[in-house]
Amino acid sequence: LELALAYHFYKSGRDVTSVAWDHGSTRVYKYGDPGIEQHLSSFLNGGTSINHALTKALDLIDKGSRSDFADMLILTDADINDRPDEEPELAARIKAYRANGGRIWAVLIGCSEYDARTIRQWVDGAIAVEDLMKGEDKLEKLLVDMSITRFESDRKNV
Repeated sequence: LELALAYHFYKSGRDVTSVAWDHGSTRVYKYGDPGIEQHLSSFLNGGTSINHALTKALDLIDKGSRSDFADMLILTDADINDRPDEEPELAARIKAYRANGGRIWAVLIGCSEYDARTIRQWVDGAIAVEDLMKGEDKLEKLLVDMSITRFESDRKNV
């Protein structure tokens, strides 16, 4: 799934960096760099703490030259123990990121409805993998929404 999404962004001319996480560590891969086989064939142990992964993603976005166009895409089972609004510094960084046009999207993999509701409260859009299996066009809609920059969205709302 990650590879299919990365391919869509590549075709749209957008950079993609993947941050994998578990309870205490992260692993970063920038699509286009060597090592794609290793990245896609190895996994961390998983984890329920997402805030350090969000912090790492924001650090990477801050270092980039096009941070006002960088979106985050989270692939998760949404079974997390922390939320960004529980850490004031992280919440402030996300607020500033969104003020620059950044958005956070999620693809939910095998999660409960409760967990889905929890994560949907702080992402800009989300779809469940189960919906993809039904042949619905929710992924296409999410990808279209992600392809619209903040400035295009603002223009539509004028």
